[in-house]
Amino acid sequence: VTEEDFAKAQEELNNKLREKILRSLKEQAGELKILDSTAIKIDPPATNAKVGEAAQTLKMTLAGTAITLAFRETDVMELISNYVSKKGDLELLKNDLAVNYLAPQNSTDGQSMTFDVRVIGQAAVKIDQEKILKDIQGMKEDAIRNYFKNMKGVESARVILSPFWVKSIPKDPAKIKLVVEKE
Repeated sequence: VTEEDFAKAQEELNNKLREKILRSLKEQAGELKILDSTAIKIDPPATNAKVGEAAQTLKMTLAGTAITLAFRETDVMELISNYVSKKGDLELLKNDLAVNYLAPQNSTDGQSMTFDVRVIGQAAVKIDQEKILKDIQGMKEDAIRNYFKNMKGVESARVILSPFWVKSIPKDPAKIKLVVEKE
């Protein structure tokens, strides 16, 4: 067994073991998010022959472990939403939201992780639908249009009174359908 044979076999097994450990880790994590902060430890190889010894074949076995921290992305999204809502009367629009995790680092004891989150996306003004439903009860079509024109954060409003002979909004909130679209 030459030193080159030994090193080549160990390198090939190291690569295969790392791939297998990472694949197994992702399977075990399920829907948890794992950042690139996984520490893989590979034990010294167990062989049937040492460098310089004669052997028909070289048999080498490696074992390894991985240590990582994972988290639920829904928790991060909730933190982002809370941050945005506290910074103003805004609501996070989760469509087309780009979240990047930067510089993940595990603590030395392996119990915590720090990382930066860079978020690019949009937010919309919060609309109090209950207040709108109370305010527009019994209003006529022109009054409703003026109500929405003067409302902060509303870009456009479409009023549909049905059937065609109805001239005002019902006084019963159960008969009013309010749809808010955020773009």
